[in-house]
Amino acid sequence: MNRNIRARKGERGIALLVALLALVVLTFLGLALAATTTTELQIATNYRRSQQALYNAEAGIEMGKIVLRDVVGSWASILPQARGVEWQWDGADPAAALPPAGLAAANRHWENSTCDDRGGKVGYGVVLSDGAPIEFRTSAFGQQVDGAFTVWVRREIFADNDGNFEDEPDDTVLILTSEGVAPYTNASMGGAFAQNNSAVRVLEVALTRSNTSTSFCATYSGQTGAGHSGAGFAMCSTISGGNQSLSAFTDACRGSTTASSAGMGSGGAGNLSDTGVN
Repeated sequence: MNRNIRARKGERGIALLVALLALVVLTFLGLALAATTTTELQIATNYRRSQQALYNAEAGIEMGKIVLRDVVGSWASILPQARGVEWQWDGADPAAALPPAGLAAANRHWENSTCDDRGGKVGYGVVLSDGAPIEFRTSAFGQQVDGAFTVWVRREIFADNDGNFEDEPDDTVLILTSEGVAPYTNASMGGAFAQNNSAVRVLEVALTRSNTSTSFCATYSGQTGAGHSGAGFAMCSTISGGNQSLSAFTDACRGSTTASSAGMGSGGAGNLSDTGVN
């Protein structure tokens, strides 16, 4: 009896020790879960900002297209002037690109020009304007943007036969660049720290102006079908071709074997009679 009492007295405090060990384990588990939750939340926030920056860049591209569509004539009035000189990728700096006459002042003209060896120190080009520079624009089409976008235009470049680069002299082609940022909007929103910690996405598209008319729909001549390349159909264009092409199409659909093939190539329209109704 006395021996059992002495054994139990040697076990005093074991419950407290087990409780403390369990508390330590649970504490570490809680801290690990808290860290994981914080990390996942930061990942989700970064992804959301990245997607918003992409959407902002897309909004800038769409706004740029609208502004470019409304420019009368070619795009010479908004593009940097073609320099008419050649340069090499790793050679001496080419002549500086000159802005178009009457260009509105903007802080981000020639963005990234210092590291633009291949493009001839033009960078993104000049900031596009719709009456005011589209620079850190916070709204598009009457809607607020969660962040901002900036839009530039520049000339394409091409390599000539001797491997040097030149500005594209054609004023109906250009490169449109849009930078979307989120949630940063401008220098008044937290300064350099906010800008450096924002998501940034940049999109570029090459655009060609095939018709300098201010009319939305145009009349094209050439092969029946009236597409830009002379084939296919354009819903805004007047079809022109053989004098009897339209009646030939109509008669062929009705199964006529006597329809004229003028304007449709060789052969009669009657070979389509099995597709029509008498």
